[in-house]
Amino acid sequence: MAIPNAQYEIPVLKALIKLGGRSTVQEIYPVVEKIMFSLLRKSPGEYGSHKSSKEPIWHNKTRWAREALKQKHELLGTEKGVWSITPLGRERIDLIRESKSDPDSLDSEDDKQNLLTEYTDFSEAESIEKVEEGRRLLRYHYVRERNPKIIHMAKQIALKKYGELRCEVCKFSFKEKYGKRTETYIEGHHRLSVRDMGQGHKTAVEDIALLCSNCHRAIHAKYPYISVEELKAITVVS
Repeated sequence: MAIPNAQYEIPVLKALIKLGGRSTVQEIYPVVEKIMFSLLRKSPGEYGSHKSSKEPIWHNKTRWAREALKQKHELLGTEKGVWSITPLGRERIDLIRESKSDPDSLDSEDDKQNLLTEYTDFSEAESIEKVEEGRRLLRYHYVRERNPKIIHMAKQIALKKYGELRCEVCKFSFKEKYGKRTETYIEGHHRLSVRDMGQGHKTAVEDIALLCSNCHRAIHAKYPYISVEELKAITVVS
């Protein structure tokens, strides 16, 4: 049974993380093979020779995965011979670890459903100079479950369409201010308030606004929240 090309994407990202974020293909191959060992063992045809390059088929699919990841802005393609993971690529792996599912794979109806976490309410604190922190606590509480895939997708679409991520309200760019470290960083805001969503509510990509941290906080400063358009109307852009 052949392994789909797309199934090599996650092993490539994981291999790069293990190798420190950037590496050559010759260093990446053995790590990818180790990550995919059980799957490759069940698919011996992946070790056959590619008809044009004569290299193992799984090598060819690994390089195909790199091109797909570059299109998704999860790998850089600027340095010849070197593969480098981007913050968006790391975010994809982090989301997989947290949610046990791939944010770039929305195949089932359950995956397409967007369930969101309610913001935590904090009681007012007295004015004090020092506080004790770090104690481990066990808490039981109800939450509205969050599916971060939809924000990940919104970022990818914006990058593909505009080539950058800017706040929809004030046009702030994290990359312009802080450089490549934050080139794929921006916050996702749900246009419909989480607390107003009913169980089973489904969120589309167009329901997500990409905002800088300040504008996002300004919207959530107090309830009832204002809309993105209302914030635009009261924001002075310098």
